[in-house]
Amino acid sequence: MIFLEVYSKFYIFRQSKIKKADLESVNAWKESLIVMKEKPITDLLMQVEQLYNVNLSYSLTELQDISISGKLDTSVPVGTFLHNLSQIAPIKVDKKGNDYIITYD
Repeated sequence: MIFLEVYSKFYIFRQSKIKKADLESVNAWKESLIVMKEKPITDLLMQVEQLYNVNLSYSLTELQDISISGKLDTSVPVGTFLHNLSQIAPIKVDKKGNDYIITYD
């Protein structure tokens, strides 16, 4: 990935395509945030698995219609993060051993 500054705007080059970058999302990592703008919750859950190095068990078809927007704090423990997420999205989070099970609520 190559970042190029042109007139204070950033562009991401991928496979000869230029796409204007979302500066808020690009800079969010500095503040330990994930910024979501009408993104499927399943995209967020995949990010959480990578960020926290945990296993989340969920059904893509069950959760695929849930979209989420907002800034989510990743400086908290994964259990707190998932609890906070369950307060703003129609999901239920259960912990079994080291894994988390996410279901539609």
